[in-house]
Amino acid sequence: MNTNQNNEFEEKRVRALASNYHLQYINLAKSVLSQEILHLLNRQEIEAGLVIFNQEKKFLKIGITHPSSEATQKILNRIKKNYSDKEIILYLISSDSLKHALALYQEKKIKIQKHPYSLAEIQKIIKNPLKILKELSNKELTHIPIDQTLGIILACAGELKASDIHFEPSSSQLILRIRIDGIMQETAKLKNDLFPLFLSRIKVLSGLKINITKEPQDGNFRYIYNNTRIDVRVSTLPGEERENIVMRLLSEELFDLLNIQKIGLHEKDQETIKKILTQTQGIIIISGPTGVGKNTSLYAFLNHIKNSAIKIITLEDPVEYHMEGISQIEIHEKSGLTFAKGLRGVLRQDPDVILLGEIRDGETAEIAFRASETGHLVLSTVHSTSAASSITRLEDLHIRRDTIAANISLLISQRLVRRLCSTCKEAYTPEEDEINLIKDALQNHYLKNQKLTLFKPKGCKKCNHGYKGRIGIFEILEFKENIQIAVEENKTPREIQKIAQEENKMLLMKEDAYLKILTGITTIEEVERVF
Repeated sequence: MNTNQNNEFEEKRVRALASNYHLQYINLAKSVLSQEILHLLNRQEIEAGLVIFNQEKKFLKIGITHPSSEATQKILNRIKKNYSDKEIILYLISSDSLKHALALYQEKKIKIQKHPYSLAEIQKIIKNPLKILKELSNKELTHIPIDQTLGIILACAGELKASDIHFEPSSSQLILRIRIDGIMQETAKLKNDLFPLFLSRIKVLSGLKINITKEPQDGNFRYIYNNTRIDVRVSTLPGEERENIVMRLLSEELFDLLNIQKIGLHEKDQETIKKILTQTQGIIIISGPTGVGKNTSLYAFLNHIKNSAIKIITLEDPVEYHMEGISQIEIHEKSGLTFAKGLRGVLRQDPDVILLGEIRDGETAEIAFRASETGHLVLSTVHSTSAASSITRLEDLHIRRDTIAANISLLISQRLVRRLCSTCKEAYTPEEDEINLIKDALQNHYLKNQKLTLFKPKGCKKCNHGYKGRIGIFEILEFKENIQIAVEENKTPREIQKIAQEENKMLLMKEDAYLKILTGITTIEEVERVF
């Protein structure tokens, strides 16, 4: 009998034996095994007959050769203790599978070099995180643990209050870019052969499948920086060269913004929103492109009304803020849990308030309006350019004008602008063209004949080129009786906006932005960038 026949016979024998132990069977010699995952155990543990060959968010898959041995059970008990948050799934494997894993298991024979910045040292010199990231381009990182390098990138991102980290591989190098206050910045150019190490480690951390490279994947993990928990949403996407990685960072510090008084609303608009939030039915919709803080504003509204007397349920894709005292449901389109199906289930739970992450199709829109009609307050988002144009978007989703007029309470449009750093901003007297720009935007309604003083960015150790953080600019269209009538009479969004401006004194989004310029919150350049 030749070697191949012997191997086949052995695998058949182990497959049959697996059922006696009530275990699943796998041939690891025909599986893709990751160095990162293999190294979750040391060589001695693998030689004892155990191989961790797959790790995902909710489970750990382990191949074993001797299920009843004392050594196996001892190692399994340790694994179960260390991975108490995961389900352990056991597979019976052959001695050939074990040899295959051991052949791939490479002990690090080289001496690990010290990273230019250890995590302890980073706390001392973190005052210049952009410098630390830039210097990564000049360091030889091949022999340095990828965990340590990734940890430094995450620490710098946490210090910079970054919202995204982008790993963008090409044929010649790996570009590291970070989004700070909405602006992308290239921070480092790394050797391209580091990318597989970053990719494997990030996939393991976020529970993604390492052997899937031709399909998009989403996962998550969290880390602690400076006593602050940061949740990381990981997305991988097949690219022309290799997979691209984007990590979205959601810090606990964002919860400080979940306050109606802190998101950028004028006092009059705050009072309007607070009044609407006391209603037992109706719909509040915030519009704007992706990444302008719509969900942050909605959660600020929920935070204002949250108490033990009302039941709040959210449906989101994904859940971005984890808030005590409310029920949060994450949409899983692939498994069949869509917004429409989830919303039907939510209505059977007898909620008072429903937050719907997005109204993106006609079926969801219809159910949302039905929920309002049956006595629920619904909060959601759509993609449109202004508050009034959200009416057209709802019509595109086959919602009738009379239904819109009867159920909408507020339409809000939102953008984000960068805040000037309060430590280093500089006052200056604007030029004539800047004064004319302000007058044109505000149409002289909010200007007196006083001398104007504006502020410009300077830059200091506490900010990012003169800016620190972002603030919302808003347009609040309240559905008073005159607006309801205008909607029912099929007035255009522009006509409805004009009525709201002239009769209800609605502030346009651009007017709100320019008023924030006059009060020293932001700059003309920043507002013009957004619009």
